Amino acid sequence: IMKHFRSLIFFLLCFMIFPLIFCGCQQASTKGETEFYALTDNWAKEQLANDPLSCHYLMKNASAANIVPKRNGFYFSIKDQKTQADALLSLKKELKQFNTKQFSAQAKLDARIFSSYLDEQAALHKYAPFKEVLSPTQGENSRLPVLLCEYRLENESDVSSYFELLKSIPDYFKQLMEWERYKAEKGTFMNDAALEKTVMQCRGFSRTGDENLLITSFNERTASLPKNSVLQEKNKELVQNIVLPAYEWLAGELESMSSSCTSPIGLCQLPQGKEYYEQLIRSYTGSSTPVSKLKSTIAANLQTYIRSALSLKSGTASSPESKQNVNADLLLNHLKLASAEDFPIAQNIDCTIKYVNKSMEEHLSPAFYLIPPMDDYKENVIYLNPLYPPSESVISSESEMISLFSTLAHEGYPGHLLQTTSYYDTSPALFRHLLPYDGYTEGWATYCEYYAYKYLGTLGLSGYKMQLSLLNSKYSLALSCLSDILVNYDGYSKEQLTDFLKEYGITSSKSCNSLFEYVTTEPGVYLKYYIGCLEFESLKNKAKAQNEDFDLLDFHKKILACGPCSFDILSETILSAPSSSRTLTYGTAFLPFFSDSDKCLPVPVFPDTGYPPLFADQAVH
Repeated sequence: IMKHFRSLIFFLLCFMIFPLIFCGCQQASTKGETEFYALTDNWAKEQLANDPLSCHYLMKNASAANIVPKRNGFYFSIKDQKTQADALLSLKKELKQFNTKQFSAQAKLDARIFSSYLDEQAALHKYAPFKEVLSPTQGENSRLPVLLCEYRLENESDVSSYFELLKSIPDYFKQLMEWERYKAEKGTFMNDAALEKTVMQCRGFSRTGDENLLITSFNERTASLPKNSVLQEKNKELVQNIVLPAYEWLAGELESMSSSCTSPIGLCQLPQGKEYYEQLIRSYTGSSTPVSKLKSTIAANLQTYIRSALSLKSGTASSPESKQNVNADLLLNHLKLASAEDFPIAQNIDCTIKYVNKSMEEHLSPAFYLIPPMDDYKENVIYLNPLYPPSESVISSESEMISLFSTLAHEGYPGHLLQTTSYYDTSPALFRHLLPYDGYTEGWATYCEYYAYKYLGTLGLSGYKMQLSLLNSKYSLALSCLSDILVNYDGYSKEQLTDFLKEYGITSSKSCNSLFEYVTTEPGVYLKYYIGCLEFESLKNKAKAQNEDFDLLDFHKKILACGPCSFDILSETILSAPSSSRTLTYGTAFLPFFSDSDKCLPVPVFPDTGYPPLFADQAVH
């Protein structure tokens, strides 16, 4: 449903050794802001020089920033993985030589964020054998087709670089398999369900022939280029003779390792797995709240949602006329105008809504925001997938209207589109673009998605339907998060999770099995969305309590200006309060936004709706 480019940065950068950067032998007292930004700028350029795909997505004109590529293709080094700790320590020592007391407020914030980021990465590195590079939805095998299909092809130079990426895939897969064998030695290889699905994904992709999306999407993107027929024939040759055989080889290599599979159990049942899960959740969410506290908070919120739903009052459904002539463009524009009262809308920003090519429908989520280059971000794109209702031009029900509206609020205004362009408007330091704080970015988009329900009233939809939809969305995501914790932190078996879900209205064995497989294959993914959202709600409640003249627009401006970071740092920046005083709150912030004077609905409101929607992140929104 939503994906973020910063996840791509995180996923690819974590495969590289952090360079040892030294800025001379000056004394700490002589190192100021200029040297600090020189250090971080060099670090960022080094990362991008070693990562051509991320560099291409982040910058339209990398040469203007003096970034010279050091390699042309994908790369992964198991040796570098094992030496990352030393590189992180060197960078951390270098940072300690700076006299940050003399820094400006912005430089102090940047230094704090970079230092915190290095600490988080060092903590994760202690559990390096748990790092998974191949998986059904989050692995490189599933990411690469999506990323390559969105690769910008504006000239022959872009095409040439793209071809080099394709050529490097066989060696890249061999490098990734070295890591998987290392994981097998350490007892942290993927479970059998994940292996089966990963093999199926690789094999299915390798056998698509001329209809492979890397061929069809390339043809569309190069249709206006000179010598397009020659380029398209070359691409077809590379895909059929290099890329697809590489995927077939990868499937076979993985299949041969079936004896190394771990059982489909939660992380906590593996050696050091519980400790790793705690650190993973901290990294994913940007929240320092212990997992045990998150668990109790989510459980309490679930009860709040149920009580709120039971207290809802039914109303009259909206008339069919309210849905006529409504499309995605009109809804996005409505969101932009309606949210301007509560959110700072970036100026001179355009957004085009496009629809996923038919050849890609089955490989992509229902919608995503394509992060623009930092040096050319005025034109933005949101993709909708016609495979999911509503179709490209028809909205046939209230449910479809609400679904599309909330999706556009998450991906567009006031969600990812607003957050990204507003932050770009501040001209942040280059290194800030490379730091993955998904709890902030996905939490913000989820917070905005829920907040935007208040704007639905002007479209003629019934308040009851909107309230119930909002509560069901929160309920579904919260229940998915709690299931993730119960399996990976408390050690619930599939049978125990099934019994637990029955208590919350999920009775389909297929749904329960799917959820169990997902949280054991991709642990922690759900939490970056929900916990990030809770953190923003909690921060807003504290800001209100601290200031009698609280202004919501100003509050949102401060958050967006601060940019992605941990919630400890964000809280200190917004509230000017020490992090030790910060606790995650819940409760009234999640009661319905609307009211209705009709009678209460006396029947259960949470039927078995099937498997909760996946909020998996795959590199772009």
